[in-house]
Amino acid sequence: DPADPNQPGNPGTTGTDIPVTPVSSFVSWKSFTIPGSATTVRGGEEITYTINIRNTGNRALSNISVRDAIPANTQFVSAANGGTLVGNEVRFTGVNVAFGQTASVSFVVRVNADLTGVTQIVNVGYVRDGANPEQPTSPPNPTDPNQPGDPTTPGTVIPVTPNPDLTTTLTVSSSGSNGFANAGDVLTYTITVQNTGNVALVGINASGPVPNGTTFLSAQNGGTLNGSNVEFAIGALPVGQSTAVTYQVTVNNNIASIPVITNIVSVTAPGVNKASNRADIQTFCLAPTAPGSVTATNAQQCIGLTNTITVNNPDAAYTYRYYTQASGGTAVGEGVVFTTPVLSTSTTYYVEAVRTAGQCTSATRTAVDIAVFPVLSPPTVSVQSTTANSITFAWTPVAGATSYEYSVDNGATYLTPAGGATATTQVISELRPNQQVRIRVKLVSGAYAPLSNQPGRFPVISHKNLTERGRTGETFLDMRETGAYDDAGTNDESGVTAYGQPVSINEPMRPKSLPAA
Repeated sequence: DPADPNQPGNPGTTGTDIPVTPVSSFVSWKSFTIPGSATTVRGGEEITYTINIRNTGNRALSNISVRDAIPANTQFVSAANGGTLVGNEVRFTGVNVAFGQTASVSFVVRVNADLTGVTQIVNVGYVRDGANPEQPTSPPNPTDPNQPGDPTTPGTVIPVTPNPDLTTTLTVSSSGSNGFANAGDVLTYTITVQNTGNVALVGINASGPVPNGTTFLSAQNGGTLNGSNVEFAIGALPVGQSTAVTYQVTVNNNIASIPVITNIVSVTAPGVNKASNRADIQTFCLAPTAPGSVTATNAQQCIGLTNTITVNNPDAAYTYRYYTQASGGTAVGEGVVFTTPVLSTSTTYYVEAVRTAGQCTSATRTAVDIAVFPVLSPPTVSVQSTTANSITFAWTPVAGATSYEYSVDNGATYLTPAGGATATTQVISELRPNQQVRIRVKLVSGAYAPLSNQPGRFPVISHKNLTERGRTGETFLDMRETGAYDDAGTNDESGVTAYGQPVSINEPMRPKSLPAA
């Protein structure tokens, strides 16, 4: 009985009917995925949003529609499940959800690179089933995104991680035509700074050193030299933007020991401190050839004297350094001409060429030998004997002398003694009455004959044949030292001039005029 279920109803109607109330209901929530299973964004990532619709009613749901505005600070990329972009909304229509099932639709956005002032990405979708009012999507369950979260706080929130960052690139170019750093070339360093973070940068500063082997020349873009660094106040730089500053240095001359000029700069901003790449440039110096001809003023000399070494036909692009060893060592002089110190032993000097621009040196050195011989004591020269037409001179042997030479023309010509190079006497014959003879004796040491222009003052003995006007047949011998000095002589020479008896006592007197006194 409809009025009393404890009583029977109409017997003409069989069966018992229980009415069913149709219920159309659902719950929706929006989950997201970020590559790398990230839960926050820094900018540039792609976010896949998934709108989940779970049928919580007692019948299938059909022709459900979904709309979802593209979140602020993102850009639409794509939509699945038939979604289309209409204006700034992604829309889905004709979504069917069977009883007790969950259907999903999704779309992809890309987060903007510039997130200055942005702390989170917020998105809310809306779902309509045609029977109920439009409902906002809930966030996902914090521990299980496949389940709905708190429906009282609609919207899905993705935190933004601030990422102030930048890149610094350093390049170098040379004014030289060969692409290398040649002495005197100008190197231009360019510092390029790009904001690669997700927030605008302010207070950017760059600092670049003056590299080893160079000298500061100039800077652009407000750069100033502070000590050994060139500094720039770049200031603000928006996300994704870049700026460049430059400065110049001059390559020094002394680059021979610097094969590569290296430079690294640094750039700072609040929360950022970045070093650039290393910018290298090879130096270049064409090594000169060793001097072709180097001579000493005196290849042989006495001990205790200086000498002068000269590079013949010097190259104006080179300077020359003098050493006492064939390689290495410390230079003892520099220039086209070098005056040695006082030499006490035989010495070999080695001369290298140095390219003025670059200071690279020749691979070899040119040798020049200076033979140094000890000073020999002068011989003692005397008249050993005389005859009517000859005088025999003798001199004392001198230790260290290997041979002797004599001159009777005041040093214009030197001859070997008649008795041989080692003889210590010489006869001057074929003399006339009243003829004066002056002899000079020079020593020779080894292969070296000391030079006649060396300083010294040494005694000269004179001996002269005289016939004085007087008694016939009377003769006399006047043997004396004159006390004169030989200013033109050397410390290895001695001279003697003899006066004496040139005629026989029995030879008749031939009158002639005497020389003036």
